[in-house]
Amino acid sequence: MSFPISSRIDRELVALELNSELQNKARLLYPLILSGIGLHIVSLIVMLVPPITSNIWDFIIVGASAGIQLLIFWFYTQKRFALATMLFCATLEVLLALSFVLNIVIFQNPAAAALFGYMLALTVILAGMLLRPWAIIWSAVFNVALITGAFALATDSLGNLNDSAYGLGFSFPISVFIVVLGIISWLYQTNLIKAEQQLDAARQQIFHDSLMRRDLEIARDLQQQLYPDPPAPDNRLTIASRSESARETSGDFYDFIDLGENRLGIVMADVTGKSLAAAMVMTMTRSILRNEARRTDSPADVLVNANQTMCSDRSVKQMVTAFYGILDLQTLTLRFSNAGHPYPIIKRDSAVEENVINGLPLGAKPDESYDERSIQLCPGDQIILISDGVIEEMNERREIFGYERLRQVLYSTKGSDANHMLQTLWNAVVTFRGGAEQNDDVTLVIVQVGVSQCDSDASSAVSSV
Repeated sequence: MSFPISSRIDRELVALELNSELQNKARLLYPLILSGIGLHIVSLIVMLVPPITSNIWDFIIVGASAGIQLLIFWFYTQKRFALATMLFCATLEVLLALSFVLNIVIFQNPAAAALFGYMLALTVILAGMLLRPWAIIWSAVFNVALITGAFALATDSLGNLNDSAYGLGFSFPISVFIVVLGIISWLYQTNLIKAEQQLDAARQQIFHDSLMRRDLEIARDLQQQLYPDPPAPDNRLTIASRSESARETSGDFYDFIDLGENRLGIVMADVTGKSLAAAMVMTMTRSILRNEARRTDSPADVLVNANQTMCSDRSVKQMVTAFYGILDLQTLTLRFSNAGHPYPIIKRDSAVEENVINGLPLGAKPDESYDERSIQLCPGDQIILISDGVIEEMNERREIFGYERLRQVLYSTKGSDANHMLQTLWNAVVTFRGGAEQNDDVTLVIVQVGVSQCDSDASSAVSSV
């Protein structure tokens, strides 16, 4: 799928490449123009100094060529690089060709003509350097045809041999030299252009990657802002939370919803897959759950309604595992439902209990129903909510962290508050992972009841570690 911004960027990149190519050729053309102007000025001065005598043709050719060189320089100063380049190559070609023809036809000087014939090879090289590889072919064909034809037609006037062997003896080595030089120049310029194209493609890829990284960083920052801010702290209830994405953006999320009347909604969810698409679904699911949580006080009904909404939206391809619970801060009763998410764990003193409650992920089946359970919490109890990235974390030997290691950490960590428990679990997962790459998003939420009586009033406090 093509986006307007991508098309505009591609057009700008192509324009930059063309401008860059013209500027590179312009940097090569500039000293050639100055050298040509200087050479013509010196030639005119030398032609005027006795005892050197020059005929009118020499003055006409050199003077006209000098004027054209000045015109090329003017085009260059006006940044009309393409026109200046073509005119420079054409002028050099005409000048050398005319000098070659005059020496062989009018002056009858085959040695000088041969010298200008070899110099025509310069036009073949410059055609490739300043124009395009196809210009090498046309220049070589034209020069070979000119040299061969001129020598063949002027054979009778060049000496005491009246056969074509005389012209062939002069033209053949020059033609072979031009052809060989043309082939070498064509191969070199073709490979150089391919290398430049590959380099430009690499630059474009780096440019697009940098744009993508910047966009993903913006998306990550925006996503981090969706995590709830901690309410005012209170020692009767502590919530510690932490989430770390495996990529730039995350499919995991947690949320705390103030439902009023001393009730707190707790969400832990995980969108299948990773990348930006999962982050977008995560944002959408967060909004759906928040809306449904304020419409009904039944956790099961919240998941049922959210599931139907997501199933009715055909643009959503991902499924979402979700835990949703309502914690009554006055009675310390937790009512919860689950949609395919890892089971909530209750840690009470030295006992660790998984609360098995099943259900299909949101978006899997339109008419799915969800069970609901209720737990009475007491002082010191901890609710441990995790994403599957915790238990599915792998080390360098491709072993998974698993539920057994999770239980061992929970059993061995005694008398700790929510923050310490979260940090202990987090360190255990990171230590187990070692040098391996993080396989999935990792999210932990620890809810701990304070030291007051179970029936005392409490208000929530959320702190992010």
